Amino acid sequence: MSGMSATEKFFWGGVLGVFAIVALFATARHGEGASYWGGLGVFAILIGLIFYMITRANFGKREDSH
Repeated sequence: MSGMSATEKFFWGGVLGVFAIVALFATARHGEGASYWGGLGVFAILIGLIFYMITRANFGKREDSH
């Protein structure tokens, strides 16, 4: 992720967030069953990816600093 600019990280975080919300809406339309649990699983994975992107971000750090 170090090769991505801040704008690209913001964009991909937003895209993942939109897909996570869509997964929740899809889950809400279905009752118990595979589609319900699958939608919750997709939501959890997408939120996990967003948190992963946040943890990999270097806020105010230069590339040459340790």
